[in-house]
Amino acid sequence: MQLISLLKRQEKLVWRGIWLLSLVPALLLLLRFYTHGLGINPLQTLEKTSGNLALLFLIFTLAVTPARHYLTLICIKLRCKDGKRLADWNWLIRSRRMIGLYCFLYAVIHFSIYLFLDLALDWQWFFADLQEKPYIISGLISFILLIPLALTSTNKMMKLLGRNWRRLHKLIYLIAISAIIHYWWLTKVGIYDPWFYSLLIFMLLAYRILVKIKLINPNPADNGMVAQEQVVLTKSIEKRNKDKSK
Repeated sequence: MQLISLLKRQEKLVWRGIWLLSLVPALLLLLRFYTHGLGINPLQTLEKTSGNLALLFLIFTLAVTPARHYLTLICIKLRCKDGKRLADWNWLIRSRRMIGLYCFLYAVIHFSIYLFLDLALDWQWFFADLQEKPYIISGLISFILLIPLALTSTNKMMKLLGRNWRRLHKLIYLIAISAIIHYWWLTKVGIYDPWFYSLLIFMLLAYRILVKIKLINPNPADNGMVAQEQVVLTKSIEKRNKDKSK
């Protein structure tokens, strides 16, 4: 397919396109806020929309690795000229950190709305919420765990942490579980909005478990870390091994 070849060649353009598209929901939410288009309960709309966006971008981040695998398989089955190698989808992996940072951005917006608009920075009320509303605790856990992932998303931090960088970023699985628990606990009885997100997260985590126990084998040499991420980590590990051998 010419489209796949075009995406591969125009990686910077694709990256910018994803960056802009990811920013659009925040701009639309801001526009609705200033034009009073948030309905009869603006605060609730702001909190729910920003929370849903954070969860969606978390799902997008988790979906990148399996998407890369299955897009390759589809191209093989369809006998496409391009896209039959995992390397053809490296541009997708290189966009993953940016998508993860947008997840953090929407989580910051979600938490800030709760803290500044809902509580008006009343810390006594905040601690009362922690005692009375379990969903606040699970949401806070998800937010706190996202912070080190966002802070270590640079190449410099990858070099500094070495193998520990990969271990640290596995926290995303715990974040996903905590976030969906947060959504279920805050949802009223009889409303089933969280089912959609729960199903997607279950499938994405199940995929990784099946890969781990080798019921699915995306590629023996592929660990979902390619190109820039893999190069940075490999160089960091090699440097540390040389330092130890001296």
